[in-house]
Amino acid sequence: MRNTAKARRLEAILNIVRFVKVDNQEAMLRLLSERGYAVTQATLSRDFAELKIVKVPDSQGGYRYMPHPDDSSGQSSPSGLVSIEVSGQMAVIRTRPGYANVLAANIDDTRLTNVMGTVAGDDTVLVVLRAGIDKTLFVDELSTIMPDARQKLI
Repeated sequence: MRNTAKARRLEAILNIVRFVKVDNQEAMLRLLSERGYAVTQATLSRDFAELKIVKVPDSQGGYRYMPHPDDSSGQSSPSGLVSIEVSGQMAVIRTRPGYANVLAANIDDTRLTNVMGTVAGDDTVLVVLRAGIDKTLFVDELSTIMPDARQKLI
């Protein structure tokens, strides 16, 4: 049971650093706590080492945590993205279990111009698009935060 809880915690950390700009361990501890994971700073440091999380410069002149760029974990998509399907003013984004909430929050926080809002479950995000938006425009914009978005369009 303990390994399962640790695996879920590690997966939560990866989800956060992939989709949310986190620039210090205190902020990471707060985000983990909001998701139901009570950990110490020492445990978080060990988790970061195990996951090969590094602090890198971001485009705004600050820093953020990210998985090490040379870490090939064998996952087909670092974002957890499985597929994107667009119909009219809606898009359904399928993710690996546990990724959808973080992805939806990232879409909302980024304030993509073609998106009105999102609703997320565990492995699915419903995206409401602005009127008259072509799916190619949406996916192009989405790819600014999810580089593999174009490859996952159905």
